[in-house]
Amino acid sequence: MDVLGEVDGASVAGDFVERIPVAFARRYGIVGLTSTNGRMRVAAADLSDLRPLDDVGKVLGVEVEPVLAGR
Repeated sequence: MDVLGEVDGASVAGDFVERIPVAFARRYGIVGLTSTNGRMRVAAADLSDLRPLDDVGKVLGVEVEPVLAGR
């Protein structure tokens, strides 16, 4: 797990926007960032419960790499 220093300049992954409901992303404070080679970096405000990140991975068919970021 990484700590993401700055998210301001990061792009949101198109697959994340298209396939993950906004209400779900807001509820859990998550956003999908870069996606390469079947792996997506997902910024999350709280990493104490990884179930939402697991759900994102299942829906998108990718391995999720969680990174801590402010809400």
